[in-house]
Amino acid sequence: SILLVFALMLSMSVVSPYFGDRVYADELQGRTYELEKGLAEPTIVVKSGDRYILVDGHHRAVASVKLGLDKIDSYVVDFHKDIRLGMEKTAEKQGLNSFNDITIIDDDQHPLIAITETIKNSQQKR
Repeated sequence: SILLVFALMLSMSVVSPYFGDRVYADELQGRTYELEKGLAEPTIVVKSGDRYILVDGHHRAVASVKLGLDKIDSYVVDFHKDIRLGMEKTAEKQGLNSFNDITIIDDDQHPLIAITETIKNSQQKR
């Protein structure tokens, strides 16, 4: 496997089911800031046959699409053969074919952020 760096075209079918078909808007805030300031790390993509599968950097990719960007820097691991990954099968079952298939939840907080804020607020009241 060879590691390459390239600009992943966000219009490509590269979705994998890391976080399912929904993502909380508050999770994207940090990634959006990083992208706007040029601080975001490259995503990690696997090339299998003629397909590119996103394996790390899902929030960065979704934030990039939301910002209207058409590409994002990525590291690519090339298998040099066509191997159908389990994550591809799961994405297919969930109906995830592009970043447009992911719903951004604006009206609720990610559970971990909500818990963290509750703890923080209770400590401030002491």
